[in-house]
Amino acid sequence: MAKSSGTVLTSDVIQEAVFQQEELNEEAGDCDTAKNTPLATQLRPVTLITRTRHQLKKLTGYTVDSIVSFSKKESGWSLTATIIELKRIPASSDVLVEYEVDLDGTGDIVGYRRGRRFCRGEVGDFE
Repeated sequence: MAKSSGTVLTSDVIQEAVFQQEELNEEAGDCDTAKNTPLATQLRPVTLITRTRHQLKKLTGYTVDSIVSFSKKESGWSLTATIIELKRIPASSDVLVEYEVDLDGTGDIVGYRRGRRFCRGEVGDFE
């Protein structure tokens, strides 16, 4: 039976590894052979969201809980992320904040705005 190294792969560790590999690929000038265009201009939504989660954590210092909206714009992408601003016990009382995030065509954050603040256990808006 093989010995375990004791390393636990959390989602943050996996996201960091994916992000580092993507940076190496971009630096090496990898191309999408099917379309012969740089990968930076051919970002898939999953890759884009993973990169954005990583960048937001670096910029804000907070963990991204979820991406609640995502859309393509002329100049890049737009998404809304929910960030855990304050962890509490029980988790249903965590304080969350929505951030509106603008990305350029290569998936880099060019701007973000802090939006509404709420507790995880709150019921959504009803009209």
